[in-house]
Amino acid sequence: MLSYVYSAFEDEKKRNCKKSLEIAKNLMDQSKDTASFASSYPALASAYACNGQFDQAIMNQQTAIDILKRTDAAIKNREKQNSILDLYKNKQPFVDNGQWY
Repeated sequence: MLSYVYSAFEDEKKRNCKKSLEIAKNLMDQSKDTASFASSYPALASAYACNGQFDQAIMNQQTAIDILKRTDAAIKNREKQNSILDLYKNKQPFVDNGQWY
């Protein structure tokens, strides 16, 4: 997702938090009635965290985790999403340095 690229890029100079949030919100609006809607929550959470809006990041990340619990999502993915939630609770943005996947 392009929103993740802007919000979670390892090189801080290449992040664009404002653009990330704009894209993530637009994605949520466009995907409300589609199967990809649930997968939009982590991107939105990452964008909020990148912008320092950790309460919104926590809320959206928790929604993503709740959706994963109701599906057959792999346990590894749920663990990853819980680890990211812990970052947000500690007021830290998610940065994809390649160890998350």
